[in-house]
Amino acid sequence: MPLRLAVALFCATVSLFPIAGAEDPYRFYSWNVTYGDIYPLGVRQTGLLINGQFPGPDIHSVTNDNLIINVFNNLNESFLISWNGIQQRRNSYEDGVYGTTCPIPPGKNFTYILQVKDQIGSFYYYPSLGFHKAAGGFGGIRILSRPRIPVPFSDPAGDYTVLIGDWYKSNHTVLQAHLDRGKKLPFPDGILINGRGPGGASLNVEQGKTYRLRISNVGLQNSLNFRIQNHRLTLVEVEGTHTLQTTYSSIDLHLGQSCSVLFTADQPAQDYYIVVNTRFTNPVLTTTGTLRYSNSAGPVSGPPPGGPTIQIDWSLNQARSIRTNLTASGPRPNPQGSYHYVFPLFNRTPLKLADYFKIGGVFRPGSISDNPYGGGIYLDTSVLNADYRAFVEIVFQNDENIVQSWHLNGYSFFVVGMDGGQWTVASRNGYNLRDAVSRCTTQIERILKDDASEGKGERARMASFVGAIAITDLVKTTLGPKGMSTGRGQEVTVTNDGATILKSLHIDNPAEKSLMNFVLVHKSSWKNYISKVQDDEVGDGTTSVVVLAEELLREAEKLVAAKIHPMTMISGYRMAAECARNALLQRVMDNKENAAHGDSEICSEIQVGLDENCNDHFEFQNSFSGYDVFCTTTVDAVMRLKGSTNLEAIQIIKKPGGSLKDSFLDEGFILDKKIGLGHPKWIENANILVANTAMDTDKVKIYGARARVDSMSKVAEIEGAEKEKMRKKVQKIITHGINCFVNRQLIYNFPEELFADAVVLAIEHADFDGIERLALVTGGEIASTFDNPESVKLGHCKLIEEIMIGEDKLIHFSGVEMGQACTIVLRGASHHVLDEAERSLHDALCVLSQTVNDTRVVLGGGWPEMVMAKAVDELVRQTPGKKSHAVEAFSLALVAIPTIIADNAGLDSADLVAQLRAEHHKEGCNTGIDVITGSARVCLWLVSHMSGRTVGDMAELGISESFKVKQAVSLSGTEAAEMILRVNEIITCTPRKREDRM
Repeated sequence: MPLRLAVALFCATVSLFPIAGAEDPYRFYSWNVTYGDIYPLGVRQTGLLINGQFPGPDIHSVTNDNLIINVFNNLNESFLISWNGIQQRRNSYEDGVYGTTCPIPPGKNFTYILQVKDQIGSFYYYPSLGFHKAAGGFGGIRILSRPRIPVPFSDPAGDYTVLIGDWYKSNHTVLQAHLDRGKKLPFPDGILINGRGPGGASLNVEQGKTYRLRISNVGLQNSLNFRIQNHRLTLVEVEGTHTLQTTYSSIDLHLGQSCSVLFTADQPAQDYYIVVNTRFTNPVLTTTGTLRYSNSAGPVSGPPPGGPTIQIDWSLNQARSIRTNLTASGPRPNPQGSYHYVFPLFNRTPLKLADYFKIGGVFRPGSISDNPYGGGIYLDTSVLNADYRAFVEIVFQNDENIVQSWHLNGYSFFVVGMDGGQWTVASRNGYNLRDAVSRCTTQIERILKDDASEGKGERARMASFVGAIAITDLVKTTLGPKGMSTGRGQEVTVTNDGATILKSLHIDNPAEKSLMNFVLVHKSSWKNYISKVQDDEVGDGTTSVVVLAEELLREAEKLVAAKIHPMTMISGYRMAAECARNALLQRVMDNKENAAHGDSEICSEIQVGLDENCNDHFEFQNSFSGYDVFCTTTVDAVMRLKGSTNLEAIQIIKKPGGSLKDSFLDEGFILDKKIGLGHPKWIENANILVANTAMDTDKVKIYGARARVDSMSKVAEIEGAEKEKMRKKVQKIITHGINCFVNRQLIYNFPEELFADAVVLAIEHADFDGIERLALVTGGEIASTFDNPESVKLGHCKLIEEIMIGEDKLIHFSGVEMGQACTIVLRGASHHVLDEAERSLHDALCVLSQTVNDTRVVLGGGWPEMVMAKAVDELVRQTPGKKSHAVEAFSLALVAIPTIIADNAGLDSADLVAQLRAEHHKEGCNTGIDVITGSARVCLWLVSHMSGRTVGDMAELGISESFKVKQAVSLSGTEAAEMILRVNEIITCTPRKREDRM
């Protein structure tokens, strides 16, 4: 179901005998309606004038005044005026809507007799027939309180009517014909302020005084935002209702709405911008006027102040903040008169006459169903039946892509609710029945597109749980040294690395899936983000983060079913996470001495990462010499960094051939390219320019340009010009004093020959990561322009030479400026082996570099989780109330990690975890899972039917892990679960379609 904005309204029907008191004054107006030329946007167009004015004259009145308005129609077509917001309590048949009021024929006149019974506020009138509103004919209406009735603010120094609205340069007849053909209105050409275009409108004020602005949106289709540069606007009235006096920087006015604001001219004496812009449009239209101080020292300066443009939540929050001022006096102590509801749809027979003369087929009472039937738009003329003094509830649902304005002619209603989504009976629980504002026009924003949908509350939360759990099931089989997962796709990926699996997930279009599938997709993306952070920060523990978060959510699912609030769970999870971290801190060991000297004992931490990420497919799995090579290589590479965690200085190159134990560490930088023919194979004391620039002479061919020539000699001239241009570019590069040029892009034959003639080694088409790392280790910077040699930073090294690894030629840079730089060359039988070895090496490098930086370690093999779970179990007994259930759930989630490790190794996890729990109730226990030898003992048990232990002393076995990794797993997993627990709404929408380009 598309997300919609629902606005609930209450209308009270009252009927009292209308009696006009003798003291109620009469005000007489005579209006002459004609066509005339107007230039609001700088072009001539036909405007609708009242007494020669555009906009029309203001109507100033006082509560209960009788307005006698004689309108002469001098047009060549019928004319009708609607009085927007005037409640017509005595004479609803004169509200000026076609269907209840007959239009004024050409050359005729009609006298409107209105009484603004028990009303105050700011309103406006407009022509309601023949799309005359697009030509003008609108003006302001102000109804002041009677002198004896106080208002909740001091009298302002001035009172201005401000009419704003979108406008077209086309005549109204052209626009009407456009609509008659069944087309939508085009995008407006501009915005008017009091009938004037950009820079045309102005208001004069005196410094230090307060003024009232009565603002109305008299446009045709767009919501508008109104603001004054450096001035705050205090809302005091909305369509006849005194409001709580809230101050805003700008005010949104939707189509047909009116309001009053106060502002004080309290800024330095000069001119300021008055700004109006469209809302929820692309592009955004903006117009300006001028607020002019009487003692102004200068004109407006700087750009107009910015305001909201497409932010729907901003508009909603402002609308919700508008409340009735319950302490303000009404228009009169005892309201009198009658309200009369009128349905504003056109019909050839006025509804009043059809009702009076009992003419059938003109309207249908009650033809609007209580609930939308979902059959699309249909036309109907319906009258709403309402009982005397009854409250009528109306719910507007917006299914369109535009903001809708709904208006009740001759009436006002209370806006008691405004929210997104489908209205339900439960929505009544959020109604504001205390100080809802009464108004005659309300807006219903469109939140999302047609193909959007949303889920809220418990449905959204449970869908989030399902999605997160489903994604975790994909990767939890990779947890531990015996885990394994094989990816699917055009290229098979055999990997035990959780981050690799998550990054390899291919996401379908979410709009083509059900809500549950979307959550799965969405959460996979989110999990990818969480695991990426873990992978980038500490290099390991990616799968553990995802598994811990999933287990916390699995337990949360049970707690939700037990009616425990998510915020209670989050509080309990936070307590448990802090307790677990403190427990681990008490058992931490400092490995500073080994880390400082690169002792071989530190290899145990590396072996944990290698065990977890390298499986039985690799030939070094059963060869401890393979482990020794990797451990030694990793330690040597990290120790060269001298405490730095910048792994960019370590280059990894994969070359098929040989076995993994043939891998080695090279001191220097190796670029996987070969030196071209005619270039020197050996350069000492190299000055290197690293660049990313085009080095070709075939731009005419490449970019598809076409040259018309009358002879082949002209073509030769063009080619010669291209070569000359390239010659000059090469010369500029050589003048930098270099003897090596490394380029990200291709180097064509002609510039390559020029470099060779100048004895400059030219290396082309280097991969971007390679040249970035080369620039880093040689101390240079990547350049793309060469006009200023002094601004280009060159790289340096002692020797560049071509070397052979296997059957491939590579370029070796030794003696680079970053002395700690090195290259690890991986050898292996296949690309699959090399890819997994690279991932394992990356994790090992990250873990070791972090351990050198933070030398604290803990025992491995599930020992940390059991230590933390024991501490959390003790906390459960000390925690009162429902929060204890969340703390206990955290303990169960921790124990799930060694359980999964055991399952992935083919062990009896139930028996093994029970052994671990029993062992860890002993003081100083170092027991963890002995996966490698344990699995062998299981095989022996199958043969001899004798039980073998699968737990061991991790200290004796030399299995340890980085404390920083374990701490990050606990914190990230908890925060990930907390993030999903907070979800109470899911919004889905298809991505924007790519526009076709010609």
